[in-house]
Amino acid sequence: MRRFNPIALAVLAAFAIALAVSPAGAAGAKPKTSDQPPIFVMRGGLNIFSTGMDVLAKELTEKGYPAVSGGFMEWHIHMDKMVAAYKAHPYPIIVIGHSYGADTALLMAYKLRDANIPVALLVFFDLTSSGKVPANVEHVLNFRSSSSTGINVTATGGAHFHGTITNVTRPDLNHLNIDKEEVLHDQAIKEIATLLGTATKTAKQ
Repeated sequence: MRRFNPIALAVLAAFAIALAVSPAGAAGAKPKTSDQPPIFVMRGGLNIFSTGMDVLAKELTEKGYPAVSGGFMEWHIHMDKMVAAYKAHPYPIIVIGHSYGADTALLMAYKLRDANIPVALLVFFDLTSSGKVPANVEHVLNFRSSSSTGINVTATGGAHFHGTITNVTRPDLNHLNIDKEEVLHDQAIKEIATLLGTATKTAKQ
């Protein structure tokens, strides 16, 4: 399993704790069933630059796929909910993240693997370093900007991985605006709609 830079994470953690965590536009959204938590969408470092993740969570909720966005430091809270909900009633787990949020989405996949729980979909918006995807993940959407491509950041299958990875490289985007790209939002939403089925009610037509 890949390792995170402990110094960088410590600095980011200090900033994240110091900053007030504001609820996302989709915060408090009700899941489709009482035992299925919302799709978790994670902001990246400092918890202030990844505003596109808040927008994506709101768009998903409006399409009928309840989602909640939060800082990557909140991952363990949401993972605990996922584990408890899955054990009560298995459902497709979807985790999305930008920057350190993407790195943490991969970390969560490993933790869920250790709990013998599959992950239906991971969506990465610009991982900060290359990583191996664990065998419990079925599909990965890996969006990369020019900055990531320039330093050869990749997401590849780890040991016994039999899922699929779709890499989408956008050299016209950078690390600070890739999370806000509506075309990529639409692609992620389409993937989720295919996985979960077409919502019966949508706020957008």
